[in-house]
Amino acid sequence: MNYGIIVICDQDAEYANCLADYFRIKGCIASDIVVFTKYDAFLTFSKTNGIDILVIHEEIFSLMDKDYPFDNTFILQEDKKTGLSTCPISLYKYTSADEILRQVMANYIPSTNSGCLSFRSQTECSVIGICSPLGRCGKSSFSLSLGLNLALKGSCLLISFDQFSPLNTFFEGMDTTGKTIFDLLYFYLQSKNIPENRLLSAVSSIQGLDYIAPSWQSNIYSEVSMDELIGFLSELSALKKYRYIVLDFGNIPNISPLYNLCRHIFLASISDDLYAEKKISNFLNDNCNKHTSPENKHCIFVPSVTFTPTPSEYIVSLTSGELGFFTKSVIGEFNL
Repeated sequence: MNYGIIVICDQDAEYANCLADYFRIKGCIASDIVVFTKYDAFLTFSKTNGIDILVIHEEIFSLMDKDYPFDNTFILQEDKKTGLSTCPISLYKYTSADEILRQVMANYIPSTNSGCLSFRSQTECSVIGICSPLGRCGKSSFSLSLGLNLALKGSCLLISFDQFSPLNTFFEGMDTTGKTIFDLLYFYLQSKNIPENRLLSAVSSIQGLDYIAPSWQSNIYSEVSMDELIGFLSELSALKKYRYIVLDFGNIPNISPLYNLCRHIFLASISDDLYAEKKISNFLNDNCNKHTSPENKHCIFVPSVTFTPTPSEYIVSLTSGELGFFTKSVIGEFNL
């Protein structure tokens, strides 16, 4: 059976092989990935093999005929240029491998004349939910910290439903798509499925953690039925693209039916606060008893993040600071 062929063609053998390895591991691509550093060798191969995706350095591409026969061609450019050209699409060579993979899969168009790309499934996806009826309890910081630390163990996707979250603008210099959960959710509602390339087109990345930024449109969840939202999240989990999916439930109203999707649910609270304790108790009684077993619910007291003047220092605090160490202890305690 033909599982498709991806060709990476670049004079720098180390770069090309590292990019190929990244495609195999992070992209979970089971298709053959062939690396060439010489145009002649690539040309000979192309005459007898169908190529589904061609990622090629601009200098080697310049040796090809103008009427090149490859539909899914991506040119690696040495200089960073504004915007992406089309037919073929140009990519900045020295951007992150995450961004190259995302652009390739987002713009990949399957061909009926050759094999379709095949993706290996990860092990069973573990969905983890974080919620709280309290404000300023560290819920969002813990969600990001949990995602960053789980990404060190396996592929992890953070989905935030938190309104007014700065995820897409906070980390300057990081690769972001500019898309939000609304874009992916809208696609799912129209098609009732989420192809891998559509998922990757909406995913941004920071330090190995993939995330989908939340929408600032506060009314979108009131316009989506709970069955549709459950179907959407179930579809993401069923892809088995990620070993972990972390859900920051944010401001979704009446979220208790979503708890059935979660292996673990962490409720962020505030220590030494009687009012917060009673509010968490009422929240549990109203939201959890009918939808999850007691073993799935864990009340945690998230340590506060001390003032960090820059985003990079904030990230360090989530992985190596007090909150980072707290998160690692949670991962160990509950065998995440």
